[in-house]
Formats: sequence, structure tokens, C-alpha cells
Amino acid sequence: MFKILKIEQNPKRRELFYIFLNDGRVLELKYQTIQHFKLFADDIITEKQLNLIMSHDNYERAKDIALKFLAKRSRTKYEICKYLKTKGFQNMEIFRVLLFCYNKGLINDYEYAKRYTLECINSKKDGLYKIRRKLLEKGISKKTVNRVLKELVTEDNQLTNAFTLAQKKLKLLSGKSNKKEKLYRYLLQKGFPKNVIFKAINHFS
Repeated sequence: MFKILKIEQNPKRRELFYIFLNDGRVLELKYQTIQHFKLFADDIITEKQLNLIMSHDNYERAKDIALKFLAKRSRTKYEICKYLKTKGFQNMEIFRVLLFCYNKGLINDYEYAKRYTLECINSKKDGLYKIRRKLLEKGISKKTVNRVLKELVTEDNQLTNAFTLAQKKLKLLSGKSNKKEKLYRYLLQKGFPKNVIFKAINHFS
């Protein structure tokens, strides 16, 4: 059993408070943690309660870090999980943060995948395979990736982008040898299926 001798606010970081225990320890807890457990001076807490308090405080800290991470741009569940692990947080704390973010509508891998795919199609002119690889690298499930690609990637937009890129590339290759081979490698690198690449090459032959 432990007794809280006093609680003092951190003068430099006012969202943090020092908790002085009768065993000589001084804990630094977030204001939200103190409010959650309704902690006051002279309270008696058990070892089990203390562990719960510390775990919740880690969750509050992880949540703050995740919210700052999300403020920069949208993220996937995998990206948030990976980032919080680099900060030393445990799986249960990370799970609670992900649940909080999901319930607040801050993360949604399906919506993220749709936005990212449209950006790849409209701005980056990427091909199907490159888009798929990028989405999987972001930790989005294969089921979600397949669903989004089926909804958004069409033969028409793939051909349009391949033709646009091929036209620009051929201008750069003007006067050079093996233009078809170089164009093929370029479009393959951009992630287009072979049938789309051959149509683009034949179109400009």
C-alpha cells in the first residue's frame, strides 16, 4: 500500500504533475490520468492500482504522440502502430490508442487507401502494381487493397496515364537508340501491367 503525500504541478510543463509517495518515489503523471483516477493527497493506493495508473498514463502519453503524428497528415493503423513502438510503448497501450483514433474517425484504412490511390492515379500517374505495392507497404490489408483497386483502377485510367507518360518519355528519348526497350522498362517501373505497356508502345509506334 502507498500513500500520496502531495501533488504538485510541473512549473515548466503544466499538463504534468508530480505525485509524491510515502516510499520516496516521485511519479510524473499527466493531468488526464489524475482526473481519470481522481487522485488526491492522502489517498491510499495498492500496488495493483499503481500499475493501472502508470499503464493509463502511458496510454495518455501515447495518445498525445499519435495525435501529433496524425496532425501532419493521414496515417494507416500500421503506420501509427509502428511509430508508437519506436517510442517504446507496449502493445496494449498502442491498441487503446488505435481504438480511440478509430472511434473518433481519425483513422480508416479503407478511406485512406481510396485517397492515396486517387492521388497515385491523378497526380503521380502510377500503374496498378506500383499502387498495390505502396498500399501494402503502408500495412493496409490485402482485402482492403484489392477492394479499393477494383473500385478505382480501370483500364481506361491506366491507358490514359501510360499514354501520357509514354509521350513525355519519348520526347526525352528523341534521337536515342532502343527507344521501345527503354520506354518498356520505364512504364514497367511505373507499375503498369504488360498489356497496358504494349498498347502504349504500339500507340506511338
